Amino acid sequence: MFKTKISAIICLLLTPLSVMAQSNKKQIESNQLESIITAFTQCDDQFFKNITVNHSELSPYVDLIKSDQEIAYIAVEDVENDGKNSIKFKKPLKYRGLEFISYQNIYANIPSLGHFYYWGFIINNSRNEVKQALNEYKWQDYSDDITITNAQISDDSSPNWRPNPYTISDIAPKVGSMEKILYIEDVPDSNQVRLFCTLQGDVTKENLYKLRPDMKIIDKQLEKKHQELKLKREEKRAERQKRLKQQSIERKQSEKGAI
Repeated sequence: MFKTKISAIICLLLTPLSVMAQSNKKQIESNQLESIITAFTQCDDQFFKNITVNHSELSPYVDLIKSDQEIAYIAVEDVENDGKNSIKFKKPLKYRGLEFISYQNIYANIPSLGHFYYWGFIINNSRNEVKQALNEYKWQDYSDDITITNAQISDDSSPNWRPNPYTISDIAPKVGSMEKILYIEDVPDSNQVRLFCTLQGDVTKENLYKLRPDMKIIDKQLEKKHQELKLKREEKRAERQKRLKQQSIERKQSEKGAI
């Protein structure tokens, strides 16, 4: 009887402790996710450094790749292919009432305009809901379907990033300059939005890798892909020339036979 009472008392004492431990664990996880998203909104290498340290908090949602340089990143199949530049999360990542459902990484090289890099999240919420959840930023309308904040510029005259009050829709960065912006964009024909960073303009590899250490690894993959595509084109060209040459020989032989 005495032992039974002691066991009951111990259980009563341990129950709040276990609840407290679970509560503390959830708080730690919440703080780490807060840290990850806050780092992302800076649109620089802080995001990649953060998920390298806090990879265990993000791994339940999406698989991370760790490079030889000890930098973790979220990999997509092909940053240059519209159908392969995103990865869906294993389950929605819930943060401040928002549902993050996938990650997207896009690269485009547009002649005469420069290099354009986009990376970020697809969210199951409206633009207004994202703005309200991230109300520590000063959002401003950029177009009918895009809202921006923290627009910055860097150029040859001043390599340090500084606020860019002259961000104008559909106008490329001036020659010798780079721009980076955090923005929310409506996803067409859906109730979703993109929360993206963009880096664009005269982006040198040196500057790119400072802000996007993941692109150092991805660039190697792109180089390999481009070399393989070039080899295939050369093989097709050689095959076509060989076929045309054979057709020419056969035509000449046919003409001789007809004489």
